[in-house]
Amino acid sequence: MSNVALDYPLGRPIAPAITVRRRRPLPPGAVARVQAGNGVNALQPIAEITTQHGRAPVLAGIDGRVVAVTPGVGIFLEGVATLLQGMIGIGESAAGPLAFLPQGESPAVALIPRGAILVYPQPVPLTLLQRAAAHGAVGVIAASASALELESFARADISAVLEWRIPLPVPGPLVVILTEGLGNAAMQADMLAVLRRREGEMALINGVSHPRQNMRPEVLLSGADTSLGEYVPQPVLLRRGALVRVAAGTHRGSRGMIRHIPAHSAIDAAGLRTRCAIIDLENGERVSLPLHLLDVVG
Repeated sequence: MSNVALDYPLGRPIAPAITVRRRRPLPPGAVARVQAGNGVNALQPIAEITTQHGRAPVLAGIDGRVVAVTPGVGIFLEGVATLLQGMIGIGESAAGPLAFLPQGESPAVALIPRGAILVYPQPVPLTLLQRAAAHGAVGVIAASASALELESFARADISAVLEWRIPLPVPGPLVVILTEGLGNAAMQADMLAVLRRREGEMALINGVSHPRQNMRPEVLLSGADTSLGEYVPQPVLLRRGALVRVAAGTHRGSRGMIRHIPAHSAIDAAGLRTRCAIIDLENGERVSLPLHLLDVVG
């Protein structure tokens, strides 16, 4: 009998303060403007790249220091940040200030700030993704999206992309992060609260994700978020007695406690054979759910 299994690498989707080391990838021909050991701030240009409009700066995205500069690979930065993990992402690395649409403004006509990372706490429509890319935004952090609309935007089979069977032909440099995954869910309140508090501040985002390898897209915000209290790392394992939140499916958003994790696999609602856990939900219902749908919350 086994009572543990991997889920979020950090045990939960929000880390108020954590030391990170991240690579800012650089295309061929980029010119680095920093050296190993240099201190940097989030707004500082650390390199220049050639675009169709001339030379453009690559911003650090987070406060910290330069660990290494590797030509053709990138610049490695280290610093303390607030880290938010999403469920699904496309695109690689981008940095820019967090921006929200004006309240009540239609996504079809709202002004998109150039160079910004747009936060949209609802299911994001295809129109907004297309407008964000066309108007020069560098990223979108949204709650969720229709699989068909995300595929239309990416012009690729999302399942194949997430399994790394094909490269992702994203139109332009736009990075997309879905905090709740595919479907029609709103952003969880605690994550939205963090992003609201940091509106206008620089963020460093990475959309690379590989669900089978437990690789999650992420948002990094410089410094610790003291409003969330002292950070005590949660266990990285799902185990008997852990408090969990259901990330997808008919029980999306429900919370409960893991009662048991059978050693054998089972057939889930989608007809796939996978490891599952027996969960006692807060409403008194007992259900069997795939481990990959569970997020540790305590």
